[in-house]
Amino acid sequence: MNLDASLPVTLAPDEAEELHWLLGQLEDWLRHAGDDVVAELVGFVEDNHRGSPLGVIDTLGRYGSELRRRAEGRLR
Repeated sequence: MNLDASLPVTLAPDEAEELHWLLGQLEDWLRHAGDDVVAELVGFVEDNHRGSPLGVIDTLGRYGSELRRRAEGRLR
């Protein structure tokens, strides 16, 4: 997917809150996942050149936190 990073994406407040919650749930689940799930993530991440699995998990958390801050009007 090639998105123009100069164009904002608008979410309704309830959509932003739901996305924040979903990202947090996914991050938490991945951090507590079994070895088989982590092995699958390693294969997926390496095949798609997206960095390390831990980096992907950390990015989920960072995006979730940033989304929450922006939704609450606290831009950094």
